[in-house]
Amino acid sequence: MRNACRAARGLASYAVRRPPIVVILHLAYAWIPAGFVLLGFSALGRVPHTLAMHAFTAGVIGGAIISMITRTALGHTGRPIVADRRDIGCYGLVMAGAALRIFGPLVAPQAFMVWIGAAGACWIAAFALYIAAYALPLLRPRADGKPG
Repeated sequence: MRNACRAARGLASYAVRRPPIVVILHLAYAWIPAGFVLLGFSALGRVPHTLAMHAFTAGVIGGAIISMITRTALGHTGRPIVADRRDIGCYGLVMAGAALRIFGPLVAPQAFMVWIGAAGACWIAAFALYIAAYALPLLRPRADGKPG
């Protein structure tokens, strides 16, 4: 009854803030308006066009990819679909890489290559952590004993 009352008042949508496996999707999608704002500033000649494109690619697509591959790996290995600390680390590294790639050159354009290197290092670390966490479970039989 309590949940029905909350839903009727429009408060149930705030429940999605809790699980990190859902929060990362919201963070990834938040890059969409950021990308459009940067695209607008790009059209005015205020920022490089590449920064807007990286908001869409590194932010939106990168965030959605790491979110979905962790979720599907958990499901396909028969484990609970709950992000652990490694997954959250992957999410944070991908988001940090996107932020460094986009906002670093805005803050200090003279250190452009430093920002690119730092963003790349974040992505490499994120996907290396993913591989370390999921390579063996994906190669073994499911934890729940079900086929597939």
